[in-house]
Amino acid sequence: MLLDYQLQFAKNQLQKYSSFYPYAALMKEDEKMEALRIYEGDEHPKPLELIEKFNSLLRSSAKLETSIACSLCKDVKISKNGIDKKDAIQVDLEHRNGESLSVFLPYAIQNDKSVIYGNVFSQIKEKEWFD
Repeated sequence: MLLDYQLQFAKNQLQKYSSFYPYAALMKEDEKMEALRIYEGDEHPKPLELIEKFNSLLRSSAKLETSIACSLCKDVKISKNGIDKKDAIQVDLEHRNGESLSVFLPYAIQNDKSVIYGNVFSQIKEKEWFD
């Protein structure tokens, strides 16, 4: 559910703007999604700074013990051979039970601004938000 929530928002942003800023969301105990927001007056924030701030916010939110899962979504470049880099949506997910993974959805923006998506794949990642 949280993955679908994150991917849908990213896809909408890609369709409208051809890119997106990093963003985060939580799944609460009642299984409702809660988008996290950071706004400090900058209309064009630096993505790496947003990622750092969201990581801190997710760690704080996880300690409150009202969330069952945390997620951070970002626009990244991926490569299987180290040479050919492709755009992808990356969603980092972490459940309070200890499961943690990164999910990738490659995409390509066409000349007509339509977006074509590749195959989703995932990999296990280190825990960073729940203790």
